[in-house]
Amino acid sequence: MTKKVVKRKTKSEKVDITKLSIADLYALYLFVSNDGNNRGFGMTSPHAKEVVRDKQRAIETELYLRAYGYNPFEEHKLVQVHEGMKPEDIDLDRVAVYQGEDKEPQDKKPDTFVVVKNKEEEE
Repeated sequence: MTKKVVKRKTKSEKVDITKLSIADLYALYLFVSNDGNNRGFGMTSPHAKEVVRDKQRAIETELYLRAYGYNPFEEHKLVQVHEGMKPEDIDLDRVAVYQGEDKEPQDKKPDTFVVVKNKEEEE
């Protein structure tokens, strides 16, 4: 008697994060943030950093929506006052006075590290 072996093809599908449970979504967030924090994104994979950061932002947005109903960091962020703005357009509860340069953090460029080995002296 011979047995017939039937192999089933398994298709891996992209899971919609809105359909995940909170526990699965948080586990996915930990996985993605670990990749973003601990993997080397040097010259070998600069595009991978953008992919990981975009996925991390999407998961954070979904977690904020489920926890608070909205993103409190976007809803209550401070606004910048520019020249030419009308005084009635400025919400004083959302304005902070600061000194120094106004620069947004840039996360687009890959970090490059150079490792140099010291030659050991033979005695």
